[in-house]
Parts: sequence; structure tokens; C-alpha cells
Amino acid sequence: MSDTNKINTEKENLFGLYFWLHLPLVLIANLSFLLADYRLIAFGVCLLLLQFFVLKGCILTIKQFRTYKDMTFYTIYLEKIGFKFNRRKFMLYMKYVHPFVILLLAILIQLGLGYIPPISF
Repeated sequence: MSDTNKINTEKENLFGLYFWLHLPLVLIANLSFLLADYRLIAFGVCLLLLQFFVLKGCILTIKQFRTYKDMTFYTIYLEKIGFKFNRRKFMLYMKYVHPFVILLLAILIQLGLGYIPPISF
């Protein structure tokens, strides 16, 4: 990890307001295939991609760490507990693949298995 991509998280408040705003959103997003209708998830994926296109990253990550360079919420906390990975590849996966994995899971479970989520049309 180069110095330009490294962030001094020791000086940042890792568990401040933005962490606590981010955490429930991350949990809900990752469980959304069980919680929400796949059409609502598709709309959310579109909004997420629009955010990435306009802001070049997640607004909460940018606010908390004042950067978006190869950073995700996951990156900071997984690195803090010892995981090592290529930040750039991980960020690209989380931005452009993971949302579609969640959507695909929702479609398979809801349409394929007939599961009706609590938040449905």
C-alpha cells in the first residue's frame, strides 16, 4: 500500500458518527435480498451507482475519511483487524460487482423460490 493510498486511521475517529450512520446501512444493504423486493433493490443499486459516478465514492466514507481513493467502509475495518488485500481490486468489486450479486440473490430467491420479503410491492 503506497503512502498516497494509506490513511492514518489512528488519528481518525473510527467509531464516530459516520461509522454509526454507515454500519446499519451496510447491514441492511447486505441483507436486502431477504428484506426488500428485488425491484426496490434494483432501484437502490441505480442510486448507489449514481452516487459513485457523481461523487467518485460513498458520501459517508468521504465525510469520515476525507478521501475516496480506493477506499470503502469495508477496507478500513477489515484492514484494522488484519486482512490484507489489493485495495483497488476490492474497491472495484464492492462498487461494481457486489451490488449486482445482492440483486441477483434477491431475484433468485424471490422469483426462483417464491420468497416474499417483508418489504414488497
